[in-house]
Amino acid sequence: MIKILIKNPKRFIRLRKVFLIGRIFSFHTPSLKDIKDDSLYADIIAKLRYGDATGKDTRVGRFDDLDKVLDLLPDQGLLVHDVGCSSGVTSLDLMRMLNLKNKKYTLTISDRFLELFVFGEGVKYLYDSDENLRQIYFGRVLCDGQLSRVFFLSRVLFRVLSKVSRRDVQSKIVKNISLLDPKVQRCINSGELNAKSYNIFNRDDDNRYDFVRCMNLLNRSYFSDDQIKIGVANLIEATKHKGYLQIGRTDIHGVNKVSVFQKEKRELSLVLQFNGGAEIEDLVERKFLV
Repeated sequence: MIKILIKNPKRFIRLRKVFLIGRIFSFHTPSLKDIKDDSLYADIIAKLRYGDATGKDTRVGRFDDLDKVLDLLPDQGLLVHDVGCSSGVTSLDLMRMLNLKNKKYTLTISDRFLELFVFGEGVKYLYDSDENLRQIYFGRVLCDGQLSRVFFLSRVLFRVLSKVSRRDVQSKIVKNISLLDPKVQRCINSGELNAKSYNIFNRDDDNRYDFVRCMNLLNRSYFSDDQIKIGVANLIEATKHKGYLQIGRTDIHGVNKVSVFQKEKRELSLVLQFNGGAEIEDLVERKFLV
């Protein structure tokens, strides 16, 4: 089987709902540029898939029950980093609550994939911000090496076409496709938010933050324990002395299981737990070298 690309967003949503055959359709990502309706744009972003994994699926108000942590933070000169922001809509919730609590802050949001880069005209090559080739569009056929074996033709075409891909920005049309909610993108453009591409398994050398939030990213369903420990260590390093680190995830019932730590000179202190704490709390190294 092959995956078929659909350019019309409303048609794509309708076809996705058709029993049995809905899964053979994927959205033509460069067509995001033609969507003018914010809600429709956000809906399509949530349904984009790379391989058989969902990329940007989140919702407004997801972490509203965790806002008590903001009372711990200083009122002035606050540096905040929201790691793994997905489409960014929960970062807008965070910004709203910081404003309601009269905090003076600078908010940076990050995700490993904030945008895609599309090269080519007839055959389109989609690269992520890590310069990895994610998908190829061969006319209306999606070629993706990470799809399930059911879509063997799409997998084979990806292997064949990827051998001749050339990212020559001088001779090919290059399009940047934002994977953020349009409201988030406007806040970035106006300077209300800062945004950066960030891989949690690399050190963040840009800043040290008073509050680092990392939700629904360092999950055992995504990464091994050893990988999670590396990610947590990088988050700890990015947190200021006396700053706060929040980690956790939303379970299948919509319950936020979260732990909040304060960074002391050589150790972390657990200061808050929500719903029993983060499921990876046992992987957090409480004592560390400075």
